[in-house]
Amino acid sequence: MNYRIFLSSLLATFLGVVQAYSTIVIDASDSSPVPGASIFDASGKMIGMTDTDGSIPPTVCDKYPIAIRSLGYNEHTLTAPADTVLLTGRIYDLKEVEVGTADRNVVRLICYIREYSSSASSDKSATIFAEYMADYFLPRKGAKKIKTQRHPRVLGWRGFGHFTDSDSGLDSVAYLQHLGTGMFSWIELIEIDGKPVETSHRLKDNPALKGDTIHGKHGLKEVYRQNDRSFSATFDALADKKGHVWSPTALKLIGATLDIDQMFMSQTYFRNRSGEYWPEDLVSATYTMNALGRGKWIKKAFDTKGDVSLKAYFEIYIVDREYLPADEAKQLMKDGTLSMKVRRPAEAPQPDAATQRIIDRVIAERRDTGQGN
Repeated sequence: MNYRIFLSSLLATFLGVVQAYSTIVIDASDSSPVPGASIFDASGKMIGMTDTDGSIPPTVCDKYPIAIRSLGYNEHTLTAPADTVLLTGRIYDLKEVEVGTADRNVVRLICYIREYSSSASSDKSATIFAEYMADYFLPRKGAKKIKTQRHPRVLGWRGFGHFTDSDSGLDSVAYLQHLGTGMFSWIELIEIDGKPVETSHRLKDNPALKGDTIHGKHGLKEVYRQNDRSFSATFDALADKKGHVWSPTALKLIGATLDIDQMFMSQTYFRNRSGEYWPEDLVSATYTMNALGRGKWIKKAFDTKGDVSLKAYFEIYIVDREYLPADEAKQLMKDGTLSMKVRRPAEAPQPDAATQRIIDRVIAERRDTGQGN
Protein backbone atom coordinates (compact mmCIF):
# COMPACT_ATOMS: atom_id res chain seq x y z
CA MET A 1 0.00 0.00 0.00
CA ASN A 2 1.30 3.46 -0.91
CA TYR A 3 0.97 5.29 2.41
CA ARG A 4 1.90 8.62 0.85
CA ILE A 5 -1.10 8.39 -1.48
CA PHE A 6 -3.25 7.17 1.41
CA LEU A 7 -2.22 10.07 3.66
CA SER A 8 -2.74 12.58 0.83
CA SER A 9 -6.23 11.21 0.24
CA LEU A 10 -7.00 11.29 3.96
CA LEU A 11 -5.74 14.86 4.23
CA ALA A 12 -7.82 15.92 1.23
CA THR A 13 -10.91 14.36 2.81
CA PHE A 14 -10.19 16.08 6.13
CA LEU A 15 -9.68 19.44 4.45
CA GLY A 16 -12.95 18.96 2.58
CA VAL A 17 -14.78 18.46 5.88
CA VAL A 18 -13.08 21.49 7.43
CA GLN A 19 -13.95 23.53 4.36
CA ALA A 20 -17.60 22.54 4.70
CA TYR A 21 -17.57 23.80 8.29
CA SER A 22 -15.93 27.11 7.41
CA THR A 23 -18.13 28.37 4.57
CA ILE A 24 -19.71 31.69 5.59
CA VAL A 25 -22.61 33.38 3.79
CA ILE A 26 -22.50 37.17 3.98
CA ASP A 27 -24.27 40.22 2.57
CA ALA A 28 -22.29 41.56 -0.41
CA SER A 29 -22.99 45.19 0.47
CA ASP A 30 -21.88 45.31 4.13
CA SER A 31 -20.19 41.91 4.77
CA SER A 32 -22.59 41.09 7.63
CA PRO A 33 -23.64 37.42 8.08
CA VAL A 34 -26.87 36.14 6.54
CA PRO A 35 -28.48 33.82 9.12
CA GLY A 36 -31.35 31.51 8.22
CA ALA A 37 -30.47 31.23 4.51
CA SER A 38 -31.82 27.92 3.22
CA ILE A 39 -29.58 25.34 1.55
CA PHE A 40 -30.94 23.04 -1.19
CA ASP A 41 -29.21 20.16 -2.97
CA ALA A 42 -29.39 19.44 -6.69
CA SER A 43 -32.60 17.39 -6.28
CA GLY A 44 -34.46 20.33 -4.72
CA LYS A 45 -34.35 18.87 -1.21
CA MET A 46 -33.74 21.30 1.63
CA ILE A 47 -30.67 20.02 3.48
CA GLY A 48 -29.95 22.79 5.96
CA MET A 49 -29.67 26.49 6.69
CA THR A 50 -27.03 28.95 7.78
CA ASP A 51 -26.66 29.52 11.51
CA THR A 52 -26.60 32.81 13.40
CA ASP A 53 -23.07 33.52 12.16
CA GLY A 54 -23.98 32.79 8.53
CA SER A 55 -22.13 29.45 8.56
CA ILE A 56 -23.25 26.66 6.25
CA PRO A 57 -23.67 23.36 8.14
CA PRO A 58 -21.29 20.49 7.32
CA THR A 59 -22.18 19.40 3.81
CA VAL A 60 -20.52 16.39 2.21
CA CYS A 61 -19.08 16.92 -1.24
CA ASP A 62 -21.58 14.66 -3.00
CA LYS A 63 -24.30 17.20 -2.17
CA TYR A 64 -22.82 19.83 -4.48
CA PRO A 65 -23.93 21.81 -6.36
CA ILE A 66 -26.06 23.43 -3.68
CA ALA A 67 -28.39 26.42 -3.93
CA ILE A 68 -28.43 29.10 -1.23
CA ARG A 69 -31.69 30.98 -0.95
CA SER A 70 -32.76 33.90 1.25
CA LEU A 71 -35.57 36.35 0.58
CA GLY A 72 -34.25 39.73 -0.48
CA TYR A 73 -31.22 38.19 -2.19
CA ASN A 74 -30.51 36.63 -5.54
CA GLU A 75 -30.17 32.85 -5.33
CA HIS A 76 -26.55 31.65 -5.34
CA THR A 77 -25.34 28.27 -6.62
CA LEU A 78 -22.21 26.84 -5.01
CA THR A 79 -20.53 24.11 -7.06
CA ALA A 80 -17.80 23.29 -4.54
CA PRO A 81 -16.85 24.23 -0.95
CA ALA A 82 -15.68 27.83 -0.53
CA ASP A 83 -14.56 30.07 2.31
CA THR A 84 -17.09 32.83 1.66
CA VAL A 85 -20.32 33.21 -0.29
CA LEU A 86 -21.51 36.71 -1.16
CA LEU A 87 -25.26 37.16 -1.56
CA THR A 88 -26.27 40.16 -3.65
CA GLY A 89 -29.45 42.06 -2.89
CA ARG A 90 -32.47 41.44 -5.09
CA ILE A 91 -34.07 44.64 -6.40
CA TYR A 92 -37.84 44.79 -6.00
CA ASP A 93 -40.18 47.41 -7.35
CA LEU A 94 -41.86 48.38 -4.08
CA LYS A 95 -45.32 49.83 -4.60
CA GLU A 96 -46.42 52.60 -2.29
CA VAL A 97 -48.88 51.60 0.43
CA GLU A 98 -52.29 53.25 0.28
CA VAL A 99 -53.04 54.24 3.87
CA GLY A 100 -56.57 53.71 5.15
CA THR A 101 -58.50 56.18 7.29
CA ALA A 102 -58.02 56.29 11.05
CA ASP A 103 -61.34 54.58 11.89
CA ARG A 104 -60.26 51.53 9.90
CA ASN A 105 -57.92 50.23 12.59
CA VAL A 106 -57.42 46.67 11.29
CA VAL A 107 -55.30 45.78 8.29
CA ARG A 108 -56.10 42.58 6.42
CA LEU A 109 -52.98 41.28 4.70
CA ILE A 110 -53.72 39.02 1.74
CA CYS A 111 -50.64 36.92 1.07
CA TYR A 112 -49.08 34.52 -1.34
CA ILE A 113 -47.04 32.01 0.66
CA ARG A 114 -44.70 29.39 -0.72
CA GLU A 115 -43.26 26.51 1.27
CA TYR A 116 -40.20 24.38 0.67
CA SER A 117 -40.08 21.55 3.19
CA SER A 118 -38.53 18.15 3.61
CA SER A 119 -38.61 15.19 5.96
CA ALA A 120 -36.03 12.44 6.00
CA SER A 121 -35.39 9.32 8.05
CA SER A 122 -33.09 6.35 7.58
CA ASP A 123 -35.46 4.79 5.02
CA LYS A 124 -37.88 7.47 3.75
CA SER A 125 -37.78 11.03 2.45
CA ALA A 126 -40.31 13.58 1.26
CA THR A 127 -39.70 16.88 -0.53
CA ILE A 128 -42.63 19.31 -0.72
CA PHE A 129 -43.20 22.51 -2.67
CA ALA A 130 -46.53 24.15 -1.79
CA GLU A 131 -48.19 27.46 -2.65
CA TYR A 132 -50.88 29.12 -0.54
CA MET A 133 -53.20 32.09 -0.58
CA ALA A 134 -53.88 33.19 2.98
CA ASP A 135 -54.86 36.21 5.03
CA TYR A 136 -53.96 37.80 8.37
CA PHE A 137 -55.92 40.39 10.39
CA LEU A 138 -53.61 42.64 12.37
CA PRO A 139 -53.86 45.91 14.34
CA ARG A 140 -52.80 49.21 12.88
CA LYS A 141 -50.75 51.73 14.81
CA GLY A 142 -52.76 53.11 17.72
CA ALA A 143 -55.43 50.36 17.67
CA LYS A 144 -56.30 48.90 21.08
CA LYS A 145 -58.23 45.87 22.34
CA ILE A 146 -59.29 44.51 18.97
CA LYS A 147 -59.53 40.92 17.81
CA THR A 148 -56.72 39.90 15.48
CA GLN A 149 -55.58 36.84 13.57
CA ARG A 150 -51.81 36.44 13.74
CA HIS A 151 -51.71 33.00 12.10
CA PRO A 152 -52.55 32.48 8.42
CA ARG A 153 -56.02 31.46 7.35
CA VAL A 154 -55.49 29.34 4.26
CA LEU A 155 -57.90 30.34 1.47
CA GLY A 156 -56.45 28.18 -1.30
CA TRP A 157 -53.43 26.00 -1.92
CA ARG A 158 -51.71 23.45 -4.12
CA GLY A 159 -48.71 21.24 -3.44
CA PHE A 160 -46.23 19.04 -5.28
CA GLY A 161 -44.41 16.21 -3.54
CA HIS A 162 -41.49 13.89 -4.26
CA PHE A 163 -41.31 10.73 -2.13
CA THR A 164 -38.69 7.98 -1.78
CA ASP A 165 -38.48 4.76 0.23
CA SER A 166 -35.20 2.85 0.18
CA ASP A 167 -36.81 -0.38 1.48
CA SER A 168 -39.40 -0.64 -1.30
CA GLY A 169 -37.52 1.26 -3.99
CA LEU A 170 -40.30 3.85 -4.20
CA ASP A 171 -39.55 7.03 -6.15
CA SER A 172 -42.79 8.83 -6.85
CA VAL A 173 -44.36 12.26 -7.14
CA ALA A 174 -47.84 13.45 -6.29
CA TYR A 175 -50.16 16.43 -6.64
CA LEU A 176 -51.27 17.35 -3.12
CA GLN A 177 -54.75 18.81 -2.76
CA HIS A 178 -55.51 18.40 0.94
CA LEU A 179 -53.44 19.52 3.91
CA GLY A 180 -52.43 16.53 5.97
CA THR A 181 -52.63 14.15 3.00
CA GLY A 182 -49.17 12.96 2.10
CA MET A 183 -47.43 15.94 3.68
CA PHE A 184 -46.41 17.56 6.93
CA SER A 185 -46.63 21.36 7.00
CA TRP A 186 -45.67 24.09 9.45
CA ILE A 187 -48.06 26.58 7.82
CA GLU A 188 -50.16 27.17 10.93
CA LEU A 189 -47.06 28.27 12.87
CA ILE A 190 -46.15 31.04 10.42
CA GLU A 191 -47.17 33.92 12.64
CA ILE A 192 -47.03 37.67 11.97
CA ASP A 193 -46.90 39.56 15.24
CA GLY A 194 -49.24 42.50 15.68
CA LYS A 195 -46.61 44.47 17.58
CA PRO A 196 -44.29 46.91 15.80
CA VAL A 197 -40.68 46.13 14.98
CA GLU A 198 -38.33 48.91 16.05
CA THR A 199 -34.95 49.51 14.55
CA SER A 200 -31.85 49.52 16.76
CA HIS A 201 -30.68 52.63 18.62
CA ARG A 202 -27.53 52.79 16.47
CA LEU A 203 -29.55 52.94 13.25
CA LYS A 204 -31.88 55.55 14.71
CA ASP A 205 -28.92 57.70 15.74
CA ASN A 206 -27.17 57.22 12.39
CA PRO A 207 -29.73 56.65 9.58
CA ALA A 208 -26.92 56.44 7.01
CA LEU A 209 -25.73 53.10 8.42
CA LYS A 210 -26.57 50.08 6.27
CA GLY A 211 -26.98 47.62 9.11
CA ASP A 212 -26.59 46.64 12.74
CA THR A 213 -26.47 43.43 14.79
CA ILE A 214 -27.49 42.58 18.36
CA HIS A 215 -26.14 39.50 20.14
CA GLY A 216 -28.03 37.09 22.36
CA LYS A 217 -26.80 34.29 24.61
CA HIS A 218 -26.07 31.96 21.68
CA GLY A 219 -24.90 34.16 18.83
CA LEU A 220 -26.65 36.85 16.84
CA LYS A 221 -30.18 37.57 18.04
CA GLU A 222 -31.21 40.38 15.70
CA VAL A 223 -29.82 41.55 12.35
CA TYR A 224 -31.03 44.83 10.82
CA ARG A 225 -30.43 46.11 7.28
CA GLN A 226 -31.71 49.16 5.47
CA ASN A 227 -31.41 51.07 2.22
CA ASP A 228 -33.16 54.09 0.74
CA ARG A 229 -36.50 52.29 0.34
CA SER A 230 -36.63 49.27 2.61
CA PHE A 231 -35.84 48.08 6.14
CA SER A 232 -35.37 44.41 7.06
CA ALA A 233 -35.05 42.63 10.39
CA THR A 234 -33.96 39.03 11.00
CA PHE A 235 -34.60 37.38 14.37
CA ASP A 236 -33.23 34.17 15.83
CA ALA A 237 -36.10 32.83 17.92
CA LEU A 238 -33.77 30.48 19.82
CA ALA A 239 -31.01 32.97 20.60
CA ASP A 240 -31.80 32.93 24.33
CA LYS A 241 -32.91 29.30 24.62
CA LYS A 242 -30.72 26.98 26.67
CA GLY A 243 -28.50 25.00 24.31
CA HIS A 244 -30.14 26.86 21.40
CA VAL A 245 -32.85 24.17 21.33
CA TRP A 246 -36.59 24.32 22.00
CA SER A 247 -38.69 21.19 22.58
CA PRO A 248 -42.44 21.95 22.89
CA THR A 249 -43.74 20.36 26.08
CA ALA A 250 -47.22 19.74 24.62
CA LEU A 251 -45.85 17.26 22.09
CA LYS A 252 -44.05 15.27 24.76
CA LEU A 253 -47.40 14.65 26.47
CA ILE A 254 -48.59 12.68 23.43
CA GLY A 255 -45.42 10.64 23.03
CA ALA A 256 -43.53 12.84 20.60
CA THR A 257 -40.40 14.93 20.92
CA LEU A 258 -39.54 17.69 18.51
CA ASP A 259 -36.13 19.25 19.09
CA ILE A 260 -36.10 22.54 17.17
CA ASP A 261 -32.52 23.81 16.91
CA GLN A 262 -32.93 26.53 14.27
CA MET A 263 -35.79 28.99 13.84
CA PHE A 264 -35.32 32.29 12.02
CA MET A 265 -37.79 34.97 10.97
CA SER A 266 -36.99 37.78 8.53
CA GLN A 267 -39.29 40.68 7.65
CA THR A 268 -38.93 43.43 5.05
CA TYR A 269 -40.82 46.75 5.36
CA PHE A 270 -41.19 50.02 3.49
CA ARG A 271 -38.64 52.25 5.18
CA ASN A 272 -39.91 55.24 7.15
CA ARG A 273 -38.37 58.01 9.24
CA SER A 274 -39.81 56.93 12.57
CA GLY A 275 -37.90 53.64 12.79
CA GLU A 276 -41.11 51.92 13.95
CA TYR A 277 -42.61 49.35 11.58
CA TRP A 278 -46.16 47.99 11.81
CA PRO A 279 -47.79 45.06 9.93
CA GLU A 280 -49.34 47.49 7.44
CA ASP A 281 -45.78 48.44 6.37
CA LEU A 282 -44.81 44.82 5.70
CA VAL A 283 -43.68 43.85 2.18
CA SER A 284 -42.46 40.27 2.62
CA ALA A 285 -41.23 37.79 5.20
CA THR A 286 -39.47 34.43 5.55
CA TYR A 287 -39.42 31.69 8.14
CA THR A 288 -36.85 28.90 8.33
CA MET A 289 -36.93 25.96 10.71
CA ASN A 290 -34.92 22.83 11.43
CA ALA A 291 -35.96 20.10 13.85
CA LEU A 292 -35.40 16.47 14.80
CA GLY A 293 -38.51 14.42 15.53
CA ARG A 294 -38.23 11.54 17.99
CA GLY A 295 -40.60 9.18 19.77
CA LYS A 296 -43.32 6.64 18.96
CA TRP A 297 -45.80 9.19 17.63
CA ILE A 298 -43.25 10.65 15.23
CA LYS A 299 -42.31 7.21 13.90
CA LYS A 300 -45.95 6.30 13.45
CA ALA A 301 -46.90 9.60 11.80
CA PHE A 302 -44.08 9.29 9.26
CA ASP A 303 -44.31 5.48 8.98
CA THR A 304 -40.64 5.03 9.65
CA LYS A 305 -38.33 3.16 12.01
CA GLY A 306 -36.07 5.95 13.20
CA ASP A 307 -35.84 9.64 13.99
CA VAL A 308 -37.05 12.14 11.40
CA SER A 309 -35.19 15.26 10.26
CA LEU A 310 -37.63 18.08 9.43
CA LYS A 311 -36.76 21.26 7.57
CA ALA A 312 -38.91 24.08 6.22
CA TYR A 313 -38.49 27.41 4.45
CA PHE A 314 -41.43 29.79 3.90
CA GLU A 315 -41.65 32.94 1.80
CA ILE A 316 -44.53 35.37 2.37
CA TYR A 317 -45.40 38.05 -0.18
CA ILE A 318 -48.05 40.68 0.57
CA VAL A 319 -50.24 40.90 -2.54
CA ASP A 320 -52.99 43.16 -1.18
CA ARG A 321 -54.07 45.16 1.88
CA GLU A 322 -57.52 46.03 3.13
CA TYR A 323 -58.16 48.55 5.91
CA LEU A 324 -61.24 47.59 7.90
CA PRO A 325 -63.22 48.76 10.93
CA ALA A 326 -62.85 46.33 13.84
CA ASP A 327 -66.47 45.07 13.62
CA GLU A 328 -66.20 44.37 9.90
CA ALA A 329 -62.88 42.60 10.37
CA LYS A 330 -64.37 40.45 13.11
CA GLN A 331 -67.19 39.30 10.85
CA LEU A 332 -64.84 38.60 7.98
CA MET A 333 -62.63 36.47 10.21
CA LYS A 334 -65.66 34.28 11.02
CA ASP A 335 -66.56 33.72 7.38
CA GLY A 336 -65.65 30.10 6.65
CA THR A 337 -66.79 30.17 3.03
CA LEU A 338 -63.99 32.33 1.66
CA SER A 339 -61.67 30.80 -0.92
CA MET A 340 -59.08 32.15 -3.32
CA LYS A 341 -57.25 30.75 -6.32
CA VAL A 342 -53.48 30.60 -5.95
CA ARG A 343 -51.86 33.42 -7.92
CA ARG A 344 -48.12 33.91 -7.94
CA PRO A 345 -47.16 37.61 -7.74
CA ALA A 346 -44.64 39.10 -10.15
CA GLU A 347 -42.11 39.78 -7.37
CA ALA A 348 -41.92 36.09 -6.44
CA PRO A 349 -39.11 34.48 -8.45
CA GLN A 350 -39.77 31.36 -10.47
CA PRO A 351 -39.10 28.07 -8.63
CA ASP A 352 -35.53 26.82 -8.94
CA ALA A 353 -34.69 24.22 -11.59
CA ALA A 354 -34.84 21.22 -9.21
CA THR A 355 -38.25 22.21 -7.85
CA GLN A 356 -39.52 22.92 -11.35
CA ARG A 357 -38.51 19.39 -12.38
CA ILE A 358 -40.73 17.99 -9.61
CA ILE A 359 -43.63 20.20 -10.73
CA ASP A 360 -43.15 19.22 -14.39
CA ARG A 361 -43.03 15.53 -13.48
CA VAL A 362 -46.27 15.81 -11.51
CA ILE A 363 -48.00 17.67 -14.36
CA ALA A 364 -46.79 15.12 -16.91
CA GLU A 365 -48.05 12.17 -14.84
CA ARG A 366 -51.42 13.83 -14.29
CA ARG A 367 -51.72 14.49 -18.02
CA ASP A 368 -50.83 10.88 -18.82
CA THR A 369 -53.53 9.61 -16.45
CA GLY A 370 -56.15 12.02 -17.74
CA GLN A 371 -56.25 14.20 -14.60
CA GLY A 372 -55.42 17.42 -16.44
CA ASN A 373 -52.74 19.97 -15.54
